[in-house]
Amino acid sequence: MLSAGKILKPKTNQKLHHSTYYAIIGLVLLVAILVLGLEVLALKPTFKIIHSRYQAKDLQHHYSKTSTPPVVIKAVVAEPVANVPINSSIHLPILLYHKTPANFDFQMKHLADAGYTPVFMQEVYMILAGKMAGPAKPVAITFDDGFSDQLKAAEILKKYNFKSTFYVFTGGELSGWCIGIERTSTTCGDSYLNWAQIKTLQGSGLVEIGSHTVDHLNLASLSEVAQRFQIVESKRILEQNLGVSVLSFCYPYGNYNAITERLVKEAGYNNATTTVGSEYQGPNSLFRLSRIRDTKDLR
Repeated sequence: MLSAGKILKPKTNQKLHHSTYYAIIGLVLLVAILVLGLEVLALKPTFKIIHSRYQAKDLQHHYSKTSTPPVVIKAVVAEPVANVPINSSIHLPILLYHKTPANFDFQMKHLADAGYTPVFMQEVYMILAGKMAGPAKPVAITFDDGFSDQLKAAEILKKYNFKSTFYVFTGGELSGWCIGIERTSTTCGDSYLNWAQIKTLQGSGLVEIGSHTVDHLNLASLSEVAQRFQIVESKRILEQNLGVSVLSFCYPYGNYNAITERLVKEAGYNNATTTVGSEYQGPNSLFRLSRIRDTKDLR
């Protein structure tokens, strides 16, 4: 019996040793899990901040929710060119304005005194496409962005009975509803023409409304899907609200690429303006029309 007891005693101690070992391991694991859980909870706000930053970064890419990631293609950036006729170009200056210049009345009087006849951008297209003869000294007067300040220019244009084209953007989610005709946030951005004002301008018979995209983004930096949305959707919204065909387009910032030009054509526009500085236009450049910023050099 003593011999058996001596044999059993070490086994009992061994079992106790293993039980204690497993208990310690289990306790360590439990503490580790609790600590890890507390750290995750503590980092939750940080995770939210990082997520919101990525969301903001996505918005900066400026493409629709259904688009593929942007395919960045080198933009054709507007650069001044010499004011000389090339490729059978004709002298047809297109003036570019944003807000109403302080000397706008003086500039318009200068045009009238110099014998210029203002035409719509649709008439520019017709002249260059050989579909109409046009006046002896045609000129186009264009305003970008649709600022409400442009109502002052509209009054001066009416005084001289001058035609003009106003390129407007509609505004939307990507621009934070801060810009354009459908702007809802009044704590950011400039003041823009609303639908009633634009309809009044159009109804005067002296203003053609053209598209300047939905959100005034640099089209050349966007994917094809995103560009198509900006180009097509703005046309749809304008035509739906104004009840007329919108056929003239203006590249925001004057930047575009080969995809942009193709999409503008496919959308149904028949002309597009840049910010390249020249007084001359050619029949092969209907979607790359040049513009100048002042009448001082016109004779």
